[in-house]
Amino acid sequence: MPEIVYKNSTINQLGEAAGLYLHIPWCRQICHYCDFAKTANHSQDLRLKFLATLEGHVTSWFSWRAQRGDGKFSSVFFGGGTPSVYTSEYINLMALIVSQSQRSAEITLESNPDDITAESLKIWRGLGFNRISLGVQTFDETGLKAMHRVHSKDQAIKAVDLALSHFPTVNIDLIYGWQGQSMSSWESDLRTASMLKVPHLSLYNLTYEPRTVIGRMAARGKIEPADDLRLEAYYKVACEQLATAGFVHEEVSNWALPNHSCAHNWLYWSDQPYIGVGPGAHGYIPESTGIGRRYAYGRNERQFTDSVIESAPFEPTDFPVPGVVLEDDRTMMSWIIEAIGSSLRTERGVDLARIAKKSGQSFRPGHKIESGLKNGALKLSDDGERLIATPAEWFREHYWALAVIAGFE
Repeated sequence: MPEIVYKNSTINQLGEAAGLYLHIPWCRQICHYCDFAKTANHSQDLRLKFLATLEGHVTSWFSWRAQRGDGKFSSVFFGGGTPSVYTSEYINLMALIVSQSQRSAEITLESNPDDITAESLKIWRGLGFNRISLGVQTFDETGLKAMHRVHSKDQAIKAVDLALSHFPTVNIDLIYGWQGQSMSSWESDLRTASMLKVPHLSLYNLTYEPRTVIGRMAARGKIEPADDLRLEAYYKVACEQLATAGFVHEEVSNWALPNHSCAHNWLYWSDQPYIGVGPGAHGYIPESTGIGRRYAYGRNERQFTDSVIESAPFEPTDFPVPGVVLEDDRTMMSWIIEAIGSSLRTERGVDLARIAKKSGQSFRPGHKIESGLKNGALKLSDDGERLIATPAEWFREHYWALAVIAGFE
């Protein structure tokens, strides 16, 4: 394979795409696997105070973006935690967000099945949300108990049906690899999702993070995580079963029926900018170097809620809110590693042309890449500008990412 140089190529980007992520930290109880910034210790007064603070931060970010001349958002995602703890309380925040979003913007609210009612769905839809993401995790009662979920199988099924009757696009999350799960149980979860006609699925293998209940249990030997071979078997079954059901496999953990792709996900996978606001939220903003700047909020929800927004005018080069920590050791190689790692496990693959043009470095494929192209694990797009791994190899993304990164060093 010859050296690839794309310094004069037309770069395939997502145009005016830019996202907004809002993190809502409140939960009714803490799931045993969750390592996100969250708490079950909250009151109505605290939730309202938090929402007012969040609106202040969002307003500051919007003012900052306006001075930079940034365009409107193409997608918005409310994650958590449990964003569905609020309904009509979102009225002011959503009015602000809708005013700063493109008319066709995808606006997603994460919800637990036990928060789904006809009334709550009508309120959210009326406020401007047009996509619901349901944390089902499994339809198996044993699995729900193992993961310390509140809802039942029947609640989950009813929630999916109700959400689909009110919203044009619905996603559900499912988890595989939990203690006691059988292959037949996993196949049943997939069949149930297909029979319910859910148009978008996010399927995650269970991870045992050190700060979680199951992470501590695994460290003490009280439970044994599923090994890689078993997880890969679950993954392969999902690939086969969902392909038969007509789903497009977009990314290692995401499947969509035609016209139901998640626009917000593609921002992350395609190196597009987004503003993150809230405890534990991360953001990625453009800057003149071309490699972007990453930042993060602290995870403490009380500190965030008590943070004070200054009213002084903002300079376009300043960050407008307190509590934000900037990444200060960013290099071109940092950007290359991120761009490869996030895109290699998608159906679009790595945009070699874009990386080469931005970095000024030619791609020189090594032995592993050559071998992968020869045996069919990898392929080049018809124009030769993208390197694409087959879905079977997305589960080994780290192996291939290292080989692609080496080609740019």
